[in-house]
Amino acid sequence: MKVPIIVKTEKEQVFDIQFPLYRKLDLDTVTYYMKVIQIKNNLVEYTVVIDIDGQGIELKIDKNYHFGSGDIDYHLGKGFHSSSEYEFQNALNKAKNMLKKVRSDEL
Repeated sequence: MKVPIIVKTEKEQVFDIQFPLYRKLDLDTVTYYMKVIQIKNNLVEYTVVIDIDGQGIELKIDKNYHFGSGDIDYHLGKGFHSSSEYEFQNALNKAKNMLKKVRSDEL
């Protein structure tokens, strides 16, 4: 699917992207693991956020995802932002395990 992405220069570029697209964003205290998929002509982004100490999680589903402006490597999941299905599934499994603990009041 060809997807327009506006880069830092505000110039729109079009990239042919193979989905699913995996990427991550490491911040000081959390890591975001993202998976972007195409369903018909819509993009959906799944995000799993894991605290660096492994004690907190966030889950988000954006059913109307659009690429915004910013670093092209981030949008394409390249370089520092590269990730994989394995990393995303590992983060998702950590989140599931934490949710099981909440359900059983073990936290």
